[in-house]
Amino acid sequence: MTRIQKTCAFAALTLMVGALVALPAAAQTPKQYPQYGTLNYNGAHLVQTDFYWRAIGNWHTSDPALELDMNLYNVDYFDSCTISSNMPSWYDDCGFAGVMDSGYEGFGAGSYKPETAKTYQYYYADWNFSGGSGLSADFKLSWQEMKHTFCWFDATGCMGGACSSGCGGVLKSGRLNWGTSQSVTWNY
Repeated sequence: MTRIQKTCAFAALTLMVGALVALPAAAQTPKQYPQYGTLNYNGAHLVQTDFYWRAIGNWHTSDPALELDMNLYNVDYFDSCTISSNMPSWYDDCGFAGVMDSGYEGFGAGSYKPETAKTYQYYYADWNFSGGSGLSADFKLSWQEMKHTFCWFDATGCMGGACSSGCGGVLKSGRLNWGTSQSVTWNY
């Protein structure tokens, strides 16, 4: 290894250690939800999220699932959606939007095996919406730890909330306006 290579390697190591030390303690505590992410809206029918975990865990059940819900507080904004994702064993829960929701529609993207996600690896969940007639909608991108409540196998109709508190929260909230693209970030 040349002197320049050694100097560059030491500088890179110093930067990595400095970055780790600079993280707040809460960021290093395992969480069920992704601690960093970006939500992009194209101003029409597509909402895309890219996210990662700094530390993953702290599940309330031994066989957890995770849902990221795009909750829209104008039920006329969109009628339906489809999901694509690279989360481990992902599932599309758009078919249940509005079924148990009151005053909003929650379009879900889920993972049957979130405990197998890798830290600092980017994952995505994309909502491709259709229909609707609204011009704007308030939104909350939320997360919820799920479990097999109604049956033991992996199917969206089998899933229910894992517990009554500490198993969900809001990652980001804001407003979607038809014709206006936007990008927002969360960082916990």
